[in-house]
Amino acid sequence: MGFNCRTGTMSQQTALITGGAKRIGAAIARTLAQEGINLILHYRSSQAEVEQLAEELSALPISVDIVAADLLQRDSVEAMIETVKAKTPQLDILINNASMFNKESLFALSPENLWDNIQVHALHPFLLTKAFFSKESSHGNVINFLDTRIYGYDHEHVPYHLSKKMLHSFTKMLAFELAPNVRVNAIAPGPILPPVNAEGDERVQAVIAKTPLGRFGDPRNITQTVLFYLKNDFITGQVICVDGGFHLGENFYV
Repeated sequence: MGFNCRTGTMSQQTALITGGAKRIGAAIARTLAQEGINLILHYRSSQAEVEQLAEELSALPISVDIVAADLLQRDSVEAMIETVKAKTPQLDILINNASMFNKESLFALSPENLWDNIQVHALHPFLLTKAFFSKESSHGNVINFLDTRIYGYDHEHVPYHLSKKMLHSFTKMLAFELAPNVRVNAIAPGPILPPVNAEGDERVQAVIAKTPLGRFGDPRNITQTVLFYLKNDFITGQVICVDGGFHLGENFYV
């Protein structure tokens, strides 16, 4: 079951969104729900937010389920896989959106922090993809979330930076290995949502100054790109930077 070119819909497909409770994850959930796509929303600790979102979306003619998992724990991820498989006979869309973002420079790098970032940003997205799709799958779409920083050097968030680069490589490898029926692509956001309570912050203004389009984006810019990938069935192994041109500028980030 893929995008129906005749009707222009993706209704009755099922999507799993990791980190689906808040911010960009929630925006993606709302957009897919409007397309008639059934949702399974993953969360770790944002139970109140995901329950509120599920209640909101239940007004639409789709099914909305929630599933908890700690992407820092392998057994928790494996339990989530079994739960999702019990809910749906065939997952159609996997959105690997969950993320962590802690500060650590190169020479302060701890093996534990690096491993945590690798698990959340690379290893478990890979294992989720492997669990739900194979070379023999009749169809499927995977969208991984990278970061425009992979094209430069975020020296203040080195574990995050390295793990997103790993996911970039996984995206290319999986696109090759799972073709022709499963497509794997990625989105590399830039300045979309400023940190909470950061309006007017000097660092926010510095980011805007380094962005050719001179402003922050909007979650709508991300959701439009998600739909583009899902509806264009001749694209795989690609990365689209949704960053207002941020990746074109200086490669050492503020």
